[in-house]
Amino acid sequence: ELNDVLGEDRGRSLQHSDLSNMQYTERVIKEVLRYFTVVPMMFRHITEDLTVPSGFTIPRGCTVGFWLPYTHRDPQSFPEPDKFDPDRFLPENARGRHPFAYLPFSAGPRNCIGQRYAMMFLKTVAAVLVPRLHFELPDDGPKRLEDVPITFNLTLSVSGGANIRVRRC
Repeated sequence: ELNDVLGEDRGRSLQHSDLSNMQYTERVIKEVLRYFTVVPMMFRHITEDLTVPSGFTIPRGCTVGFWLPYTHRDPQSFPEPDKFDPDRFLPENARGRHPFAYLPFSAGPRNCIGQRYAMMFLKTVAAVLVPRLHFELPDDGPKRLEDVPITFNLTLSVSGGANIRVRRC
């Protein structure tokens, strides 16, 4: 994708206008955030009785917690939820998906005001690092996403750091 975006001049600086052309990179980032949401839990105060699809009523005044790793792996919204598939974020594949099925930056009035900046930052970092560095798992590294040891504090992080090998291209 970077070859297409930067063209022949691979050494030129990335421009703001280039970021909108990095659509596959954005889908990869979204899929990574579906697996590993930075802030995996959010809470909302219920201001009026709320009947959920199962028929259970949550009374007004309760606080409800959402564990996003479960939400982001709901097979009704994300078929084959354990498969890494950036194309699930293609417009034609996301059409009809409930807008609150994917919440890496929250949603509604408490939506993260920095989500556009975060996406631009992540695309920029990927555009700078990926052509210059080669990333690989060491032989004793995790083989599946489920094997990545996660620690939960306020945010999710890889327990003990990421066990990867990085070398210059």
